[in-house]
Amino acid sequence: MKTRPRALLALPIIALLSTALLADPVSLTFQPEEDLEITYELEAGGERIIRAAGQPPERADLEFEATRIDSVETVDDDGIILTRTLKDIVYEEDGDRVAIPPSIEDEAIAFSADSEGNVLPVDETWDEEAPENFGDFLNLLETVPFGDGPVEVGEKWDASPPEDDADTEGVEIVKDVSEAEIVAIYESEGMEVALIRQRVDAVMIYKDQPQEGVNLRGTIQAEILQSNRVEDGVLLGVKGRLYQKLDVMAPQGEILWSMELPDLEGTLRVAGG
Repeated sequence: MKTRPRALLALPIIALLSTALLADPVSLTFQPEEDLEITYELEAGGERIIRAAGQPPERADLEFEATRIDSVETVDDDGIILTRTLKDIVYEEDGDRVAIPPSIEDEAIAFSADSEGNVLPVDETWDEEAPENFGDFLNLLETVPFGDGPVEVGEKWDASPPEDDADTEGVEIVKDVSEAEIVAIYESEGMEVALIRQRVDAVMIYKDQPQEGVNLRGTIQAEILQSNRVEDGVLLGVKGRLYQKLDVMAPQGEILWSMELPDLEGTLRVAGG
């Protein structure tokens, strides 16, 4: 099934062209009301290319769509807890439906969030049974974190996700750029909306992975546009493009195996918008 990404909610071209940028700095903070529930529609697609030494490349067209329901459960001094439920998931490789485990579909998974909009699963193993590349679609349509404090339109900030020491153990960081900026503030349907652009350019080498004596090199390049309600930081839409490649390398640098996503694209929008 071939799908065409839909227009991003709350990003009308006329509104962007006719609305002046605000001169004053803007403080974006994720502070949703308790019991808020929003339903989003997700669509994404692209090609996957797998290459192994001495073999012809294997190509597959990937298509993904789903409904995501975000429900804010608690907002207090300890932080924000929300649940996400993925429904009506359609994931296909070359037109063939890929099975989604029951632990993922129709299950309300708990996530924690902070004031910068970083959203992390309470149980980091919740998607362990997901099919290959399933998480790439979700990551492409994940929230870009806000700047720490007031920022002016055009001012860039570090938009790297939170990390713990375990994430970087045995990792050589060749390049790690993740920066975001507010490119416009405009009015839409009575709301003040911030349009955020993020650029990611990273290369990392994981030593002795996936096995001892073999290194894994990950390359990611992404461009993302995201809209958020200024009032409370609530996500309204995302449109993203991603290039990603994983190389399994011998110690001398020879590439033994690689998986490439050269053109992944996707959109997230509020349902009915």
